[in-house]
Amino acid sequence: MFSRCLGRELRLSIRVTLLVFVVLPLLVSWIVLVGLALTGLEYEGRKRLQEEVELVARSIHGPLGRAVAMRREGTVENILQSVSDIGRVYGIYVYGTDGQLLASSGETQRLPSSSYVRAIAATGDQAGEFNRVAGTRVYSYFIPLSANSADGEIINGLLHVTRRARDFDHYLASLRWKALLLTALGIASGLLFVLFGHSRAVGEPIRRLAESMAKVEDGDRGHRASVTGPREIGSLSRAMNRMLDAIHRSEAEVALRREEETRLHDELRRRVRMASIGRAAATVAHELGSPLSVIDGHAQRAMRKDEGKALAPVFHDIRNEVERMTRVIRELLSVSGKNNAVRYRIDLADVALAAGTSLQAEEKRLGSEIILHEPERRVTMIADPVRLELSLRNLLHNAMQAGGPRPVELRWRRRNGGVSVEVLDKGPGMPTEVREHLFEPFFSTKPVGEGHGLGLAIVKDVVDEYEGEVMFENRPEGGLRVVLFFPDSGVSDDVPDKGLPDDARTQ
Repeated sequence: MFSRCLGRELRLSIRVTLLVFVVLPLLVSWIVLVGLALTGLEYEGRKRLQEEVELVARSIHGPLGRAVAMRREGTVENILQSVSDIGRVYGIYVYGTDGQLLASSGETQRLPSSSYVRAIAATGDQAGEFNRVAGTRVYSYFIPLSANSADGEIINGLLHVTRRARDFDHYLASLRWKALLLTALGIASGLLFVLFGHSRAVGEPIRRLAESMAKVEDGDRGHRASVTGPREIGSLSRAMNRMLDAIHRSEAEVALRREEETRLHDELRRRVRMASIGRAAATVAHELGSPLSVIDGHAQRAMRKDEGKALAPVFHDIRNEVERMTRVIRELLSVSGKNNAVRYRIDLADVALAAGTSLQAEEKRLGSEIILHEPERRVTMIADPVRLELSLRNLLHNAMQAGGPRPVELRWRRRNGGVSVEVLDKGPGMPTEVREHLFEPFFSTKPVGEGHGLGLAIVKDVVDEYEGEVMFENRPEGGLRVVLFFPDSGVSDDVPDKGLPDDARTQ
């Protein structure tokens, strides 16, 4: 709990957190263990030094005991001198049973008192202790001297061997320094290993992960983090990648929804506009239909009476203009006429032929030609033949006006679960800036008097009835290619057939 609070308050880095909460406790534990081990080593070292003194004493106490018993003072001196020459002891002393000093090698000032020596000798036991000789702190080891007799061993003196306590201290200090040096080297190497390991195993993967996040923040939404490093960091990278994938999917879904909303909004506006045009067309048809019929009737009768005379061409022009106005009114009415449309299973060849035939007068006037490319197999679809013919006629008329005295082609075929109708001309093509206004009612690029801007609006309206598409494409060799696609799913099969033969109904 403390570590979590401390890490949260200080916002420590992973490296510092690792050092504080992992390495530092390990170092403390290590130091404690080294201290305990050093204590044990000091104990063993001290014991070993004491055993060296005891070993020296035991190795010479037998010969010394016999030499003392035989009163061979020279032998005693030689033995003591030989041991002193080794340099492992501070002083060697031989006492008699009365506690008096018999022989010595080394410092002789302030030796233990005679009474103290007699007391130790009287026990007949070996003894070791730390005391002072001539002001120097030493380790003293006492061992009785004995001589063999028929009745057993007889105590005839006491051997006293000393060694400076400083030797003990130097040895233990050497152990401590070595232990401290090894501890420092261990701590330094441990820290280096931890820092190096953190940099390679943790720091580097986290740095790459941070770089990946920065790239995403800068707008590179397609970037994904590489899954490297320890398992936890790899899991974090995978989680971030999954989050980015989810965000990408969500953004794509939102974008699609926005596009769909925009499309529906535009479609709603277009339909509202078309409905308004339809209502206006109904009013215009009601207000102008009867007067135009009267004008056309009077012009027809006057033309018959004046046949062959000077005014006959005038009445003919009047009738042509009345017909043109009537056609515009019919096209206006067709915008709102889809609710009353009657659908049949029709043969597209019949509709295409009817559309082409209705434009024969325009063909002569413009010097153009409509070429119908009928497929090998009969193509049928469920549609309102009147509105479909009107759509094809508008497309063909536009193509003839754009292409001038050049052929216009009409093709139809089955494709991708529906019916595709193509109109191809050899005109100048379609400018990019015009495309977004194509289906707006009354929008036209033609001169005044040659177009009213309702043709493509009607085409779009008809295609939308069948959930189809209208596509425009400038041809590489020049001209424009217009494609109407009517999917089979856009209509219902529960409609009557319009007198088609049995083989046509199965197409």
